[in-house]
Amino acid sequence: MANESNRRLKKNICIKEKCTGCALCKNICPKNCITMKNNEYNEIHPEIDYDKCIDCGLCRKSCPNNSNMFAYPIKCYVSWRKDSNERRDSSSGGFAMLLSEYYIKNSGVVYGVKFEKRKGVIFSRATTFNEIKLFKGSKYAQADIQNVYGKILNDLEDGKKVLFISSPCQVAGVNAFFNINEQRKKLKENLLIVDFLCHGSVPNAYLKEEVIDIEKDINCECDSISFRSNDISKNYYLCLMNKNKIIYKKKAEKQRYFYAFLNSIITKECCLDCKYKRIERIGDISIGDFIGIGKDIYNNFKISNPSLIIINTEKGQNVLQELDGSDIYIQERDIQEAVNGGPSLRGGTKPSKCRKKFRRLYPNNGYVTSVNKSTLRVMYYEWYIKRLVRKLKGKIERLCKFKY
Repeated sequence: MANESNRRLKKNICIKEKCTGCALCKNICPKNCITMKNNEYNEIHPEIDYDKCIDCGLCRKSCPNNSNMFAYPIKCYVSWRKDSNERRDSSSGGFAMLLSEYYIKNSGVVYGVKFEKRKGVIFSRATTFNEIKLFKGSKYAQADIQNVYGKILNDLEDGKKVLFISSPCQVAGVNAFFNINEQRKKLKENLLIVDFLCHGSVPNAYLKEEVIDIEKDINCECDSISFRSNDISKNYYLCLMNKNKIIYKKKAEKQRYFYAFLNSIITKECCLDCKYKRIERIGDISIGDFIGIGKDIYNNFKISNPSLIIINTEKGQNVLQELDGSDIYIQERDIQEAVNGGPSLRGGTKPSKCRKKFRRLYPNNGYVTSVNKSTLRVMYYEWYIKRLVRKLKGKIERLCKFKY
């Protein structure tokens, strides 16, 4: 029995708490002995069939957690779409959609994440303009990437140009998948990999339960969701829509899922000490909000939420130069400006104290009960205190004006 335990310990792919669920190990196993299963927190992890395993070591050797594939940025830019209507539903300046449109125009394929009723957040393959529109906006949950590897491989073998956009940990899996041998490295020449700056990832099951619970409460079903938008009336609100009509809307600081996400109460365990929150990047291009951009941008252009574009490879730089400049403003900036303003470039996340309670409750109580008991009281307490502070500040300002 002890020998069996030692054998299994030896075959661990990576440290369990660091596993991101990228499913690379499952997709490269020559014996198909790895399956991805949810743990007690609904976080996806690999499970090995030790009777089939030949201990070839390919999964451990290829796992992004056991290797270093980072590149220091070549260039850093601030950017946004000039057409405000096209930019409105995007999380930041709309660069991701512009890049996706470029691939569709050139008969390419785009892989991104969309929200689908009852399935939550899922990966999807797009070849039309209508399909890529569903990728707009932040989703704040982790889509299952398992079957995407094979689809990308098939497209590249068919000679198509492919754009893949996802979180850094999933990008790392795809990157490693195409570095396994020379044949795949050759195919990778037609694959542009883009990672977005990530606060953290939430199990998809939590978002599905949140949406279902809200629908029960409002007695109406949604067909799309939104967390972020350049429409100020929807930015940092969780909105549920039905046929583009808002049926539910609540501000981030008062909405339990949004609040729990931002405070890392419901994010996955691996996100607390994320190796991808650093200036060195994993994709050809990295994108996100340009947090802390200099006031000159707003003063000169009145743009409050532009895109950050970090170019990490020559391939990424070449694609950027090929984009139609008629609908994009782009300006080079110092990478340190992005690092200073962007926490996703500066290390791990410090979670709220509520996280421990949520993790203790979840295995036996599920998402809704656990997030209510661990989060609601603190969330409303913080909101109430902030409200009082704003009122007090307003009174002091009025008194000062009256006095002088």
